[in-house]
Amino acid sequence: SRDKLLCLCFGLKLTAEEVQDLLRNCGYAVLYAKNRRDSIILFALYKELSLLKLNEKLYEEGEALLN
Repeated sequence: SRDKLLCLCFGLKLTAEEVQDLLRNCGYAVLYAKNRRDSIILFALYKELSLLKLNEKLYEEGEALLN
């Protein structure tokens, strides 16, 4: 799934650009900054946050966690 792929991206410490390319190449929607959840994920990628920190941020904002 898209979420599982995003988890792997955080584990591999990919850049936002690399994540977007991987999502596109795997046939998933790229992260869209106007989507609240995607925007939080993009923020975490640019700030090089861990998956744990990202999930904390998603939880604080009432968004679905990556798991």
